[in-house]
Amino acid sequence: MIRINLLGKSKPKSRRSAMATTAIEFESGGSRASQSGPVDLLTTVSATVNNTDEVWLVAMSDAGNNVNVEGTALSSNAVANLMTNLMKTGYFKTVEIKEAYQDEAEKKLQAFNFSLICEKLPPNAAGKKS
Repeated sequence: MIRINLLGKSKPKSRRSAMATTAIEFESGGSRASQSGPVDLLTTVSATVNNTDEVWLVAMSDAGNNVNVEGTALSSNAVANLMTNLMKTGYFKTVEIKEAYQDEAEKKLQAFNFSLICEKLPPNAAGKKS
């Protein structure tokens, strides 16, 4: 199992700070050969998030056939755009929203917390867009 925790989980003060680069902590066991899958997953998800406006991740975990993604977005449309962009990668069979709600604690800007469940394609089909 791979779990990625993003450091610096504070809410952004502005749209500009929401797009700031965030350091990550990466935990993985096993040999170097077995780590290419997790590296590909991390590269795919990070590139997708970077190319989706107004979205950033709080946590991501790889649990076998599923990848669980938690994050915050500045609009519900941004969450929908992330889901669409994750499907376009060809890495996932399905991307479903587990939970999404407006963060009432955030007073200065509108923020939505979300949780996604992404079902991976079988290894021989990953990377092939249909």
